[in-house]
Amino acid sequence: MRRTPSADAGAPACATRQKTLAALAAALSAPSASERGAKLAALEGCAPLPAGVVRALRAELAPPACAEALVVPMLAAPPQGMSRAIYLTLYGHALASRVSRVAPHLPPLDLRASPTQEDVTRLAQTLTPEWEAQKALLDELGAQVLSMPASYGRTIAASALAEVSLTTVDDVVMWVAGPSTKIRRAEMGLFNAYSRGRHALYKPLVDQAVHAYLVSFRDFAALGVLDDYRANRGGIFMRKTQPYCLMSIFFDTSSALMPYPPLRKATPPSPPRRIAPDGMFPRRSWPAGALSPPFGWISSLALNTMPPELALKLPPPPPASPGSTNERLAGLLPTFYAGLLLEPSLARQPAFLRALMDKGLPAPHRAALEAADLPADVVWLHAQARLLLGLQWMRASDIERAISLASSLPRSHKVDLFLATATALRHAPDYPKAWVHDPRPLPAGFGDTRALAAIVEAAPKAPYAGEALYNLALVKEAVSSMDILESPAFKREQSKRYRDAATLLPDPWRQKALERAYNAERFVKPIPRKEKGILF
Repeated sequence: MRRTPSADAGAPACATRQKTLAALAAALSAPSASERGAKLAALEGCAPLPAGVVRALRAELAPPACAEALVVPMLAAPPQGMSRAIYLTLYGHALASRVSRVAPHLPPLDLRASPTQEDVTRLAQTLTPEWEAQKALLDELGAQVLSMPASYGRTIAASALAEVSLTTVDDVVMWVAGPSTKIRRAEMGLFNAYSRGRHALYKPLVDQAVHAYLVSFRDFAALGVLDDYRANRGGIFMRKTQPYCLMSIFFDTSSALMPYPPLRKATPPSPPRRIAPDGMFPRRSWPAGALSPPFGWISSLALNTMPPELALKLPPPPPASPGSTNERLAGLLPTFYAGLLLEPSLARQPAFLRALMDKGLPAPHRAALEAADLPADVVWLHAQARLLLGLQWMRASDIERAISLASSLPRSHKVDLFLATATALRHAPDYPKAWVHDPRPLPAGFGDTRALAAIVEAAPKAPYAGEALYNLALVKEAVSSMDILESPAFKREQSKRYRDAATLLPDPWRQKALERAYNAERFVKPIPRKEKGILF
């Protein structure tokens, strides 16, 4: 790896704090990874920046193979004044880099050799010395990761541990003769036998990944993260493996699980550019003639760095339009670094807060927003960000704070919808229970939909009646037990709610409501192949 020397601390970019921040924003906005790395390296000696923070950012944006080489020299000889938070971040990058280089792989099943059932059984029970050595190394590193103190560094390392564990499970490749990916029933039977034989080996890895993700989620919640590529991929995995948990219902992952073709969806607007490390856990390229293995969708998560889409319909915040250097950095920096580098009092400015909440709401800025006599537009943005944090990580304290903030605003239709939805979600369960398959029993008071029902039943129709009915149906689905969820009567009732909401909602939410109605109905009665608003 070619090293770029750090610039002199007396360089023009380091003359003042504002010039340093402007140079940092320019570096993070660089079009290529090499240019971005060179510009960041030139800022390492700048006195206005905390010691070690630029090195941590370089490791954040570098491929995993380079991260350890970047941070180890600084860990061996920490510069004067380096904080414990940055030291742990650098250490987390080093551990994540080591974890990413562990690759315990087992021999794949090759159907071109026409194996018998006995061959498959024997292969499934075969452990190679390489597997045992690599698995022991992964266990050792995993113990180091999970024993770290709560910090951003532990979050980085735990996410890497989870991803490596899952890509190991993802490495069961089934080969077929020729370029075709179609297999016969007998071959599928052999592969199923092979998968069952490997289950005892892979289950501890999946359990380790789930545990590591839950550890990282706790740290993400404490940091105030709303959009991070590691959190997003972890959330996608957990929601897909636990399709009936609360987090799956409140975020739109049902379409990916439908065995039937999904409804037509309107094309969303192009998202803003987000920082993602180059080459971090890249998608595997399978050879021609190879079928995707079980959990094959896991490797596709590497390219998904977008935040999960909230299934609840809430009043949208105004569009972000960053103008100043601080506002640009608020939309570029990961939440942990924004909390270190950006003045907390800036959160009291609407434009800065709007740019900041796309990524998250760092703890220092949350504290600054607790000041009295803030403008109504700042209070509204703060309430929206806190509710999103409460939903993202199922934290009752954030939901309660969102309710308190919105209650202080002048009443309007959009505030009423926000309050009614947040009230239905108060007394949320703690975060581990929210991620399990069936988090029963739920806390008393969770799922109170009376305020949403009042908006739906108001005469004349309230402007947000469709949104309220859609949210009411979602909350009903979340708080209902599995017995009720499987009841034909409940599914018919849910279908009617969603269809009534669809008549009041614009696209793409109308399409989402129709999709959920279709999902409820197809378990009760046959659905015609052609239905208005559905493309097969």
